[in-house]
Amino acid sequence: MPTPPIPETKVKQFYKLLQEGHSIKAASQGSDISYISGRRLHAKLAEYVASQPKKREKLLIPPHPLELSELSPDAKRALDDFAYFRYRFMGRKSSPWQEDAADVTRVKLESPFKEYGVVNCPPGSGKSTLFTHDIPAWLSARSRTLRGFIGSSTQTLANSYVGRLRSTFERTIPVQAKSEDLARGLAVDAISTLAADYGLFRPNDSSIPWSRSQFTIVQFGETFTDEKEATWTAFGRDTGFLGWRVHFVVWDDLVVKARLRTQETIEADRSWWIDEAETRLEPGGLLLLQGQRLSPEDLYRYNLDQLTGYEELEDHFFEFGEEVQPTEKKYFHIVYKAHHEEVCQADTNPRQHSFKADPYDPKNPTTGGCLLDPRRLPWRELLAIQARPLSNYRTVYQQEDVNPEEVLVPRVWIDGGRDPDGNECIGCWDTNRSIAQIPEQLSGRKLSIIAVDPSPTKFWSVQWWLYNEPVEVPRLMGTRYLLDILRIPMKAPDFLDFNMDLHQWTGILVDWCNRAQALSHPISHLVFEKNAAQQFLLQYEWFKRFTASRNLIIRPHNTGTNKSDPEFGVTTIRNHYRFGRVRLPGTPEARRAVSPLVTELTRYPDSTTDDCVMANWMFEYQLQFLAAAINPIGSLYDDIPSWVA
Repeated sequence: MPTPPIPETKVKQFYKLLQEGHSIKAASQGSDISYISGRRLHAKLAEYVASQPKKREKLLIPPHPLELSELSPDAKRALDDFAYFRYRFMGRKSSPWQEDAADVTRVKLESPFKEYGVVNCPPGSGKSTLFTHDIPAWLSARSRTLRGFIGSSTQTLANSYVGRLRSTFERTIPVQAKSEDLARGLAVDAISTLAADYGLFRPNDSSIPWSRSQFTIVQFGETFTDEKEATWTAFGRDTGFLGWRVHFVVWDDLVVKARLRTQETIEADRSWWIDEAETRLEPGGLLLLQGQRLSPEDLYRYNLDQLTGYEELEDHFFEFGEEVQPTEKKYFHIVYKAHHEEVCQADTNPRQHSFKADPYDPKNPTTGGCLLDPRRLPWRELLAIQARPLSNYRTVYQQEDVNPEEVLVPRVWIDGGRDPDGNECIGCWDTNRSIAQIPEQLSGRKLSIIAVDPSPTKFWSVQWWLYNEPVEVPRLMGTRYLLDILRIPMKAPDFLDFNMDLHQWTGILVDWCNRAQALSHPISHLVFEKNAAQQFLLQYEWFKRFTASRNLIIRPHNTGTNKSDPEFGVTTIRNHYRFGRVRLPGTPEARRAVSPLVTELTRYPDSTTDDCVMANWMFEYQLQFLAAAINPIGSLYDDIPSWVA
């Protein structure tokens, strides 16, 4: 039998309640019809409004922006309550982390300073929708004069974000949730529209931009700002936007794997970011770089390491009455991990990992659950990701630089402290030792060695090591002192060259050999990558003359033969850091020089570059042969007086 028609009186009552701001469900109950019938009537109304654009404002929308005093209590509440704003106009249920992100954005945007932030969230959490649609819509509802742009890796993707935002401002019928989202409890039918609660957003003047790439919303009094920038504009990494200045910028998923494959593309992206992307803010504006971590060398990490830029000032200075320390980080950091292990109690309370568990609450970490979003990122899915071969779970889902269990040297081994297994690590820093400072009271065999990992194109790593092995210490269990290190772009003549006119040698090798001689620890060996040694140095007669004049022995090293060998490969340097047998100069200036080595050690094998690690390993690999050849076990040590020897 066909379904009987709904009485006209009930239909009118349903539309009346809907226009007053009631939800579809509430309007259905108030009209004494079923929820399914209400959704069907709502869909018909949406189709009618779409076919009658001239009647749109008469049907649902006030013809002008509404002042705060004209707003309904629910509309006022939505301006202050982001979770209710999403629920009322988008039909979305907010997780605590999404509310927290919106609150942080609002507070930072109200600051008198230019603010820069990095926001890292796992994929699948709804981060793009949150930062490119929901938060921008909320900000514009709060302040129509706000100007912003949404950026992405391509212009096409940025256009889709801005086009979606534009549709929300011009919508005249509350959006209906998808059936599958309703069933899963992820969404509800929206109650109202922005235009219905706050007045007209889309201008009637066709000369005012209203497209997928940019649009300007109606201002109070039917006037428009005289700025050239639209309210919202789309920009891609592949398009130009110089001269464009706004109050709010969000770059979504700008970092992609393809641009992390070489050091050249990484450096190009960093230069572009500093020269172009960062300079688009008006005073008091906010810039957010949002996305999931992909690599320890990605743009997120680079920005998080940036300082305020005031390091060269003597102490500090005051701006807007607030003290700014020279060592302040330029970017604030907001991290939302898929699983918060620090509050996880699944061992005693398995419900914490269930589909219906309470989500993690950044404002009250101990009262919520341990999963960021149990419905969108359930524990079952996270377990499957962790079980994949070569899983990127720790980086992409937990927002860590690397998996600390898989790096060559965990950071705690270098800095000292207690490792995750509860073991105490003594660390590797000599706090009061500077570059090229020889430790006092060395005894036993000593070797002064330079290790070089050259590059035919750009960066070289040059390291000066002093190995000291006292009599009572077993073979190769002595201390390795790093005396100096360089990682800079250079060519072979920068390392060693011969001036024919002046008949003298120049270069880094000459300077280091002279310095070592002055410190009474002359360089005895030069460890050089084999193929590069043949290409850059060994073919020249003047190079051989220099090494002969300094009693410098060349030790070619083949990096390809033993690199992955468990007994002789790169991993052999691990335990020397673990047990503090490697000593690094630890003054502030020295730490800056050593930082490239520390960075590579604590990220290898996921680091984009490995020049410093390779030079370190070359020194360590050759040390076993050099120490035995010069001072075999049982022979006299070089600190015994010459008359006794």
